[in-house]
Amino acid sequence: MVRFRHYVGGDGSVDEYHTLPNIIKKFSPNLKGFSVNKGKVDSTNARLNVAVPGNKSSYISFVVYRDMPGQARLLVQRMNEDPEIDMDNDWKIITVFIGGNDLCDYCDDPAQYSAETYKGNIQEALDILHENVPKAFVNLVEVLNIANVNQLNSNPICDVLHL
Repeated sequence: MVRFRHYVGGDGSVDEYHTLPNIIKKFSPNLKGFSVNKGKVDSTNARLNVAVPGNKSSYISFVVYRDMPGQARLLVQRMNEDPEIDMDNDWKIITVFIGGNDLCDYCDDPAQYSAETYKGNIQEALDILHENVPKAFVNLVEVLNIANVNQLNSNPICDVLHL
């Protein structure tokens, strides 16, 4: 039975949770680095998952890993410190999915959350990964089509979620 929960890591198997790590584990059981269970970016469950829900491509904060370039640097650091990872010889898959929160905050600060700023932050993060992570496939997941946002915002579920 497939459970439709919000999982992204390697919990269970592909028969239970349809996640990229579980699909890859089916054919390559030696996969390393995927997150398990629940936890924050600094928990041991996160492993190489440096994503933080609610983040934006740029973030004005004292927490250095809250923006995309900072997350890229944190990922590189974790991979370099992990004794199970051979940076030069192991193949890596990195998924970058960010931008929805940038879009939501655009109206409040058009300069900080402009398309140009977003593109620059993503480009900087990709440059960091390119310079420091050999043998990597990078999945750059596009942001949702905002043309339909008005439809999404006109129901009680979104009213609760946007509190």
